[in-house]
Amino acid sequence: MANKTVEKISPDTFWDEINAINNKAKDAAIDLLNKQGDNRYIVVMDWEDYYTEYYTDQAAISVSVFGVGLNEDNNLCIAATVDNQGYGCSKNDFEQDWVEVSELFRPCYALLYRFVANNIDKAVT
Repeated sequence: MANKTVEKISPDTFWDEINAINNKAKDAAIDLLNKQGDNRYIVVMDWEDYYTEYYTDQAAISVSVFGVGLNEDNNLCIAATVDNQGYGCSKNDFEQDWVEVSELFRPCYALLYRFVANNIDKAVT
C-alpha cells in the first residue's frame, strides 16, 4: 500500500477557510431573502430543529416562534421566543425580539442559510 501524504495547514489558514465558508453562506441567505421583495422575513411557529454548538454534542432546540429576516440595512436578523408571543406569525408580532446576527457571539451563517433555504416558502411581510 502506498503511503499517503497528508497536507498540513496552519490554524490561521484553517480559520480563514472556515470564515470564507461562513461568509458565503451569509451572502447566500441574504440573497435568498432579498429575492422575496417585501417578504423578507421567515417566521416559523413551533419550530424544532437540531443544531450543533461549537465543541458540544448535538442537541435539540424547540421554540414557539423562530424567525430569520433582513432589516432595513439588509443585515440578517433572528428572533426566537419560547412562549406564545408572536403567535400571529408576522415579524411585527414580536418585532422587539429581532437581533442582528452579527451581534451574536459566534454566528453560524451556514445553519441560518440552511434554515432560510428550507423555509423560504414560508416568507412573510
